[in-house]
Amino acid sequence: MSNLNKITRELEQTHAIFNLAPLTDELSSSYIIEIDQDDKKAYWGVSSIEEAMDSIMESPFSTATINIGNKIPLVEFAIS
Repeated sequence: MSNLNKITRELEQTHAIFNLAPLTDELSSSYIIEIDQDDKKAYWGVSSIEEAMDSIMESPFSTATINIGNKIPLVEFAIS
């Protein structure tokens, strides 16, 4: 079994939290998804709420909490 398959299989057994927020004042486009699962965070950018929901449903998890916000988040980038 490859590491990717093993990781996917492990993630399918864990709870995930998806935080969805708009990136612009125009709520019909540009969202960011923060995924908090298995003590790790990842971020995705999507172009619509529909694409966001499709992406969430394609993710491996056993149960999920989906938080949908209506305020633009503060996005900071760390420089290393």
